Amino acid sequence: MQNGKRQKKQKFYLAESVYYFASLFGLFTYFANRQVLIDGQQAQVLWGQLVFFYSLLFFPPMVAIIVSLIFMPEFERKTLEMLLANNISRSKLLLGKIAMATFFVCLFQFFILLIYIVAAKISSLDSQLLLSLHIKWTLFSIVGALPVISLQCYFCIRTKNFSKCVATSILGAFGTMILLFVNEDFLVIYPYAQPSLALRARALVDYSSLQWGILLIICIVESGLFFILSLRQLK
Repeated sequence: MQNGKRQKKQKFYLAESVYYFASLFGLFTYFANRQVLIDGQQAQVLWGQLVFFYSLLFFPPMVAIIVSLIFMPEFERKTLEMLLANNISRSKLLLGKIAMATFFVCLFQFFILLIYIVAAKISSLDSQLLLSLHIKWTLFSIVGALPVISLQCYFCIRTKNFSKCVATSILGAFGTMILLFVNEDFLVIYPYAQPSLALRARALVDYSSLQWGILLIICIVESGLFFILSLRQLK
C-alpha cells in the first residue's frame, strides 16, 4: 500500500515537473529575446512564448499522467471490476473520472494564466494586458482539452499501463508538430492540437465567432466519440 502511494506521488510530481519546466522554458525564451521585440507587442509575445511549447508538447503528456493517476489505482486494486460487477453505471463512473481530470486541467490552465499575469507585471506590461481575452482563451482551452482527456481515458483503459498511456500522448504531441509543417488546416480536427488552438498559442489573435463555433462543435463531437470508445473498453 505504501509503495503504491509512493509511486502515485512520484507520478504526480512528474506531471508537476513537466508543467513547471514548460512554463519556465517559455518565460526564459521570452526574456532572452525581449530586447528585439516591437513596442506594444510584448504582452502578446509573452503569452505566445509561455503557452506555445507548453500546449503543443507538454500538455498532452501532462493530461496522460493525470488520467493515469486517476485510473491506474482502480486497476491495481481491482476496484473497478468490483464496481462494475455491482451494476454501477459505466457511463456515470467514466464521467466522474473525466470530471476529475478536467478539474485538475482547469487548475493547471488557470495557473498558467496567473504566471502570465505575474510575468507581465514584472515586465511592466500592465497597459498591454488584455486580461478578458486571455481568460476567454483559457476557458476555451479547457473545452479543447476534453477530447484529449477522453482519448487518454480510452488508451488508459485499453492498455492498463502507465508508460503506454503516456507514450501515446507523446506520440500525439509530436503528431501536432508534424501537422504544423505538413498542413495546418488539419489541426482543428486533431485532438492533441485543439488546446493549443484555443489558447491561440501561435496566431496570438482571436478567432471569429464562426471559427470558435466550429472548434467547439468538433471538440464536443470528438469528446463524445472517445467517450463511447472508452465505455466499450469498460467491461
